[in-house]
Order: sequence, then C-alpha cells, then structure tokens
Amino acid sequence: MRALKQIMAVALIGMIGYQVQAQSAQEHLSKGQQKSQTAQYAEAVRHFDAALGQNPHYEEAYYYRGEAHYRLGMYQKALNDFGQAIQIDPSQAITYHSRGLVYLEMLKYAEAIADFSKALQISPNNERMLADRALAYYHQGEYTQAQRDCDRALKAMPGYAFAYSIKGRIAEAQQQYPQALTHYQAAIHHNRYSPKYQTLLADLYVQMERYNEAMNHYNEALQYEPSSQHHEAYTGRAALYLRGKDYQTAMSDAAKAIQLNRRHFAAYVVRGLVHTHLGDVAKAEEDFRFYIENARTASDFHYIAGMVYRHAHDQQLYTKAVAWAKKAVELNNNARNNTLCAQLHYAVLQLPEAQKYAQKAIELARHSGEDNAVATKLLQELQSSASLDRTPPEIQIITPSMANRGFVVVEEREKIEIVGQVSDESGVSKVLVNGNIARLEANGRFRGDVVLEDYETYITLRATDKRGNTSEQTFVVRKNNGQQTASYASQTRQTNGQQAATRETMPQLGRHRALLFAVNQYDSWTQLINPVYDAHAIARNLEEIYGFEVEIVENPTREQIALTLRRYASQQYSNKDQLLVFFAGHGIYDEIYREGFLVAKDSKIRDESRSSYYSYSELRSVLSRIHCDHVLLVLDACFSGTFDQLVAMRGLDPEDRSKWDFINQKMQYRTRRYITSAGKEYVPDGRPGQHSPFARAFLEALRSEGGQDGVLTINEVMSYMSTAKPQPLTGEFDGNEPGSDFLFIAR
Repeated sequence: MRALKQIMAVALIGMIGYQVQAQSAQEHLSKGQQKSQTAQYAEAVRHFDAALGQNPHYEEAYYYRGEAHYRLGMYQKALNDFGQAIQIDPSQAITYHSRGLVYLEMLKYAEAIADFSKALQISPNNERMLADRALAYYHQGEYTQAQRDCDRALKAMPGYAFAYSIKGRIAEAQQQYPQALTHYQAAIHHNRYSPKYQTLLADLYVQMERYNEAMNHYNEALQYEPSSQHHEAYTGRAALYLRGKDYQTAMSDAAKAIQLNRRHFAAYVVRGLVHTHLGDVAKAEEDFRFYIENARTASDFHYIAGMVYRHAHDQQLYTKAVAWAKKAVELNNNARNNTLCAQLHYAVLQLPEAQKYAQKAIELARHSGEDNAVATKLLQELQSSASLDRTPPEIQIITPSMANRGFVVVEEREKIEIVGQVSDESGVSKVLVNGNIARLEANGRFRGDVVLEDYETYITLRATDKRGNTSEQTFVVRKNNGQQTASYASQTRQTNGQQAATRETMPQLGRHRALLFAVNQYDSWTQLINPVYDAHAIARNLEEIYGFEVEIVENPTREQIALTLRRYASQQYSNKDQLLVFFAGHGIYDEIYREGFLVAKDSKIRDESRSSYYSYSELRSVLSRIHCDHVLLVLDACFSGTFDQLVAMRGLDPEDRSKWDFINQKMQYRTRRYITSAGKEYVPDGRPGQHSPFARAFLEALRSEGGQDGVLTINEVMSYMSTAKPQPLTGEFDGNEPGSDFLFIAR
C-alpha cells in the first residue's frame, strides 16, 4: 500500500511539473506577442526562444517567432520557423501565407506563388492572399494570372484598394495608361489616406508626362502622418526637381528618402544623377555602383536605365544604360524593356540594334495586347531617316584654332588634343581621329589625342552618321622649333575708307595654365551647389577658346590646397607663360585677425585658431613666389575682396595698336593681379545649375572670345562684371609691375 502511494505521489508531482512548464511557455508566448505589437521584435524573439525551450513542439511559438524574424529582416530564420510550424500543423493557411510573404520579399516569386496557392486551397476566398499572389504573378510578368487573382479578390471584397493598386500596376506595365489611371484612382477612392497609392498615381503621371499633377500627388502623399512609405514619395518628388534642374531640392529629397530607408535603392539613382549634373562624377559613380550591386530584378535594371535615359544627357552614361537595359530584357523579355533598349541604342546611335529592339517590342506588344505607340513611332523614325538622309556629317574644328586653314603651328610637345564639333540630321555614329575613336558627347562635341611626329604630323578626321554617310577633313600640325615658322592670317582694318591688309608676325606664345579649386561638399559647413559646376564650365571655355591646360581640384581639403599650390610653385615656367588660379566656395573674414580665409572641405566651423582654413596671406605668399611671370587670381567666395585692401582697375586698350605688338608689350611686365567676386561681404551661390552671378559674368567674358582682336584683357573682363551683384573687384598684389595685364588670347 505504501509503495502504491509513493508511485501515485511521483505521478502527481510529474503532472504538476508539466502544468507549470506549460504555463511558463504560454507566459513567454504572451509576453513575446506583446513585444511584437510594440515593434520590439528582438525582445519578442527572446521570449519565443524561451517558450520553445520549455516546449519544443509549440507551433504558435514557431509561427510568431517567424513573424518577428521577418520584421527584423532575418528572412532565412523566418523561413525556418514557418517551416517548423507547418511541419507541426499543416492545416494553417496563415502560416503558408506568411512564408509566401517572406519569399516575396526575397524576390523568390515562384516559391511565393506556391505558398500562396497552398494557403488559398485552405482558405479559397481570402482577398489578401489572392492579392498577394497577384502581386507575385505581376512581378513574374504573368499579367493574365495576376489580373484574374485581382478580380477574385475584388469579388470577395468589393472596394479592396490593394487589389485596385495591383490592377493599376499591371496596366501601367503594359503601357495602358488610361486603365492604370482609373485603377489607381479607385484605390485612392477606397483608401484615400494611403501615401502608397498617392505615390503610385504620381509615378503614373510622370510616365504620362503630366508633371504638375505628379507633383501634387507626391505632395499629397507627404501630407499624411509619418509613414514608412514616405521614402518613395520623396524619391519621386526628387526626380521631378531633378527634371526641373532644381538640384539642391532634388538632393535634399533624395537624402530624406535614404534617411528614412537606406535600402530604398531608387533614391541612390536620383542622387547619382544630381551628382552627375553638379559635376561630382566620383560620387555619382558611387551611388550608381551601390544601386547596381543591389539590383536583382528586371524592374531594377529598367529603372536605372530609364532614369539615365530621361535625365542624364551624357553619352558615357547612355552607354552604361544600354548594358543595364539589355540586362532588363535578359531577365524579362517584355515589350516595355525592349522599347527602352531601343531608345537607348538610338541615343548612342547604334541604329541597327535600335531597330532590332523596336521591332521586338512591337511584336511582343502585339502578342500581349499592349500599347506599342512608343516603339512604333521610334521604328518609323528610324526607317524614314534611313531613306532620306544622304548628307554626310559636318565637321568643325575648335582647337587647334588654325586647323580649318589647313595647318597649325604648336610648341614642342609630345601630343596634341583635337577638339571639334560634328553635326548631322540623323545623328553621328562615331568620329575617328587618325583612325582612333574620339570621345563623343551627346551634343556632338568630340575630343581625340594625337601623338606628334618630330616636325610635321598629318591629322585626318573622319565622321560617320548613323546612316553610314561619311565625311573627312585633313590638316597638318607642325612643331615650333623656336623659329618663327608661320605667318598668322592676314587681318584687315579700315583706313580712310579703304581696306589695307597687313601681315603680322605671330609671337611665340608660352604655355597658358589654369588651376581651379571648387568646393561643393563640406564636412562641417553648409553644402553648396554651383562651385564644381562653375569650375567645369570655366575650364571648358579656357581649354576650347584660349588653349589653356587645365587642372580642376574638386572638394579639396586644406592640405590638398596647400600641396597642389606647392606643386605649381615647384614647376618651371618660361617668361611668356601664364597661370590662372581660380577658387570657388565658402570664404570667411576674421575681425580679430583682420584676415580673410578660404574654407576647405575639412575646415571646422568652431576653429578659433583658423588652422583648418587657408588664409589669403598664405595664398598671396605662395602666388608671389611662383616662378611664373604672369599670374591671375580669380576668387568666387564670400569676403574674397579681403584678399587685398587695394582696389584698382588697370589695363591698356589694344584698339589702336598692332595685336601682336600689344601682346609682346604686355608679356614684358610681371603680373600679379586678382579678380574677386565681392569685397568684405557675402556672395550668393546662385540657382542650381545656373552658375553663381560672378561665374556667369566671367563665363560671358570668356565666351566673347576677346572680341574683334581675339585678346581679352582684365579690363575687358571687368566690363562684363559690371552687372554682377555684389560688384566684383580687381586689383594687384606683391610684385605686380605697372602696365601689366593677364591676356586671354583666342587660339
């Protein structure tokens, strides 16, 4: 009897222990659910772990831990948890549905469709499961099945906004924009407070080129309470600002999108395009590379290729976009992707390829019942231009400037850069310089390098348009051996009502160099928009019109400024060389030191010692010691007039003397001159992409090409500055000689 009581007691203790264990697992499950409801998913996982430690066969704990892992982005762990839950209880439709959502997030659409289908076998009329399967079918390009599931979802739940939004995406993908518009409007009608649906409608208006309506709906989306979906609206609005060349606002919106969701890769494309327009090629490439490294689907590659096509206008980027568009076709061979591929091939003048993709797009669109108007119009343009254009391209040589007269004399050097402009009604396919492919820009500007022979080099330019028409131009380059080997072209002037031709000996000109510093990006100071953009525009004009050798230093630190100037100070210069030093960026004035400073990329705002800045006194000291006789400093920065207290305007008018006599005379005198954008005051950066007021006036002066005599003096430059606000100043500093000038001589 006693033994029986002992056995019953042990059994009772075991039952009590099991009940305590079960209660403990349930408590952990309940606490984990509470943490999940407040988005504390890591804490929730710990409670679900504890529950499963108490009961390894607890199906609910596996399910809810899978949900928490999904929210944390731990997709493989989520799949494992849902798989365990299904193994314990395969009758739960919600578990299959949740695992399908994980597969959808992982872009594994076939697996997602399989799980959604199993869920629908258990719960056939669940509108959410139907809509999610429709979304997976849409991503796979299976539009008929996607449409069918959306219709079933709307039958199960009339007015289901999510299903309408998917129908809109299906119609938009097939370029059926009126139908897409109707579906998106229906989604908003049934759920007008969803920023997602407002953004989808705005995106559609962009496709339809109804930009004002697009902007209204992006703004509408951003009016709602803070939402995880706002990053998409910010990105879309940034693209519209980019289109309107409001680069500063575009950059701001793209940055907000990235801040809200660092994995929202579309924002990196927009920001990369803004960097491209601002001339920051390195940062643009970094953003594009980050996007491509994370691109997985045809839609991903279509997006970046399409954005470049619409916004870049850059031949090199177009070439990259062609590869991205072809990748989209490889992943999803539909009409939309083939159409974009045709457009980009056309943009880079690869016409046979453009025609092939346009024809394929039309064929696919016809088969699927899509609108093929864009591809049809493009194909008609290709075919009509092919039958009409028999005119070869027109070549204009910009530098060397005498090339159009048959020969040019240059100083001793190993190679020369040929810069020209080529135009053709059908577009230019390629330009060859002595058989080598030249760098061709979208606007027809081309550049090519030629290695020079000892004395005389024949140069042949050959341009081919997209119809196969070809033109050639040949000229000779002779090296100057120190003798006066050529006569400059005759000039004519009016004398007592009659024309008198004079032949003048062209003096041997020295090297004209330009060093340009431009700072847009600062570690501590507010960012600027135009300095890099201004510097590139000024550099291009100095190269092409006046034959300068140009170096641009973008976003330099203080040390980079100092080391670069030191490198120029260590170089050798002849007595007719000229050096232009340009700086664009922030500037400050310290009342205690009574000194102005250039602000470098790494300059600190709270730096009372000013050791992180580059002072104007340092700049004056370096420039005065450079062994170049003719130096001009141009400053486009706040307080730049504090470079020197002396303000003067000098310069002789060459109007009444021989051009070359005038140049020879000016080259006799040591030049240390400056032009600043203001005195002791702030200067504006200007509107994005439209240059600062100072840079705009300076560019206008350069583009005058020196007027009738082809020589631009400092005095003449300042005459173009008269309308800039604030008023630019000019003057001289250490060692400047009376009668000096800095001459921009059109080549």
